[in-house]
Amino acid sequence: MKERSVNILKNLPLSRKMLVIYISCVIVPVMILSIFYYHISKTGIQRQEKKDLESAVVKSENSIQSIMDKTVLVRELIAYDSEVADILAIDGESEKSLIKASNSLDSKALPYKTNDFLESLRIYTKNPYLYSSTVHRRMSELEKTGWIEKYGLKSGSYCVFLNRDDETERTNLIMLSMLRKTRASDTNILRLDLPTAVLSRELETNAIKGSIYLVDENNRIIALAAPENGSAEHSEGETLGLDAPDTIYRELDFPRGYKVVSRYFPNRSEYVLEAQTMQFILVVLFILLLSTVIIYLITKSLTNKMNKLTACTVKIQRGIFEPVDESDAGEDEIGVLFHGVNDAVCKINSLINEVYAERIKNAEAEKARYQMELSALQARVDPHFMFNVFEVMRMKVVKRGDKELAAVIKEISKIFRMLISWNSDTVTLDEEMKFVDAFLKIQPYSIDDEEMNISVSVSDDAQRCLLPKMSVQVFVENAFLHGLENISDNRCFSLDAHIEDEKLVITVCDNGCGIDEETLAKIRNGEPIESKKGGMGIKNVLSRLKYYFEDDYTFRITSVPYTETKIKLILPIKYE
Repeated sequence: MKERSVNILKNLPLSRKMLVIYISCVIVPVMILSIFYYHISKTGIQRQEKKDLESAVVKSENSIQSIMDKTVLVRELIAYDSEVADILAIDGESEKSLIKASNSLDSKALPYKTNDFLESLRIYTKNPYLYSSTVHRRMSELEKTGWIEKYGLKSGSYCVFLNRDDETERTNLIMLSMLRKTRASDTNILRLDLPTAVLSRELETNAIKGSIYLVDENNRIIALAAPENGSAEHSEGETLGLDAPDTIYRELDFPRGYKVVSRYFPNRSEYVLEAQTMQFILVVLFILLLSTVIIYLITKSLTNKMNKLTACTVKIQRGIFEPVDESDAGEDEIGVLFHGVNDAVCKINSLINEVYAERIKNAEAEKARYQMELSALQARVDPHFMFNVFEVMRMKVVKRGDKELAAVIKEISKIFRMLISWNSDTVTLDEEMKFVDAFLKIQPYSIDDEEMNISVSVSDDAQRCLLPKMSVQVFVENAFLHGLENISDNRCFSLDAHIEDEKLVITVCDNGCGIDEETLAKIRNGEPIESKKGGMGIKNVLSRLKYYFEDDYTFRITSVPYTETKIKLILPIKYE
């Protein structure tokens, strides 16, 4: 199945491969990113809103508790005030003294009545001598309400309950009433009235993300605030269940059992998320549109250029050396390849003509023959190798992008330029290795094995040594062409060059399919080897080595199939 999928991809046109890359590298990641962004944004918004709501509940609890603390302070200050106790205990004084005492009671309570949170302050007493005043009330008025019996008010205790204004008959004014017996006598009861509207206003200052409620010990709503530009989910008097999901509450220190409650509703954040999502979608659409246009233009340009190069390669395979049209080649890496191919084709044609002319005109013996073989080697471009390279280059445009393509093209250009710049029959080992290095960088792509193990080691003192051009390259090419290409994995290749005992020692080794004994015998005897893949062959190299070093060289070859094939050259040291 995997091989079938790979073959399908290999056979797809370049434009469709670019489309596959676009979908897999742009469309799919963008869709995944969008889903991930939506999830993260939603979670973040909900987390932040819940955090804000918790903060609002804390602030509301502090505000309500502050009012309650002030109320308790007023209650305790009056309940334990000795002057208030003395006034309430007055007995049988003159009328003038009684009126003065009543006024003193009013003036004593007046500072507490003028605060911004209490609706009223009243003291109920059974003392018959006190005149009725703003603060003073007869105990009989309180007894009519039945609150003392209902709430079981005992000595030193207090009670808190909801009450409608029973004095002004403002039935819409609901108050939180507090009863407390005074220090003077159990017959004196202090009453403080705190409007629930005051508590609601405090809640409203913090109700931004959701409704906030103040509930009593029975979880009945006594004050509430709706969120900004919204309405509360519940109303006063309703009982609020605290076991519902996402319920947030904090209990007051006083009154005991009273709580500030709110609930978090995740759907409230949906409108914020929708706005952010719409913005993100617009950005994504713009990116997709821009990337589509760019990919289309690049694909069209690459396809046109690669089609021309492919057509040229097919002609070269057929032995037709025609220059490719450079009208739209450009100056990029592919343009460089266009120029290199045309230069190579022109040079090959020129060299072919020169070779044939030289054969006709020149009958010089051995030296002329070697020169012709060398020129033929220069002019030769292996169609098998060239086809593989161009095909791999076309595949890599799809699979790995322009950087890798540029690298492959650069190395191919090096090879072509080295082939056409044949000024001398001999080169230094350093110059020879430049050609070999370019060849080795392309080979992993030619045989589609990027994990191939390639090792090259050349000592510094060996780099200046002279030798016939391409005498090392042929052995390297044979190692790949006849050895490594015939195995599927774990390919290994090594090249070592160093000075030993005043000799240049070059060793080429691979773990390919190896060479049979019959072929080894022919190679050692200097006989030509027939190959379907072609090649100048080892025989040509050995002939040129013999001519240049006058038999003062050593050639060794050993082979164990699928284990190791080793070629060792021991050459005299020559410098320029």
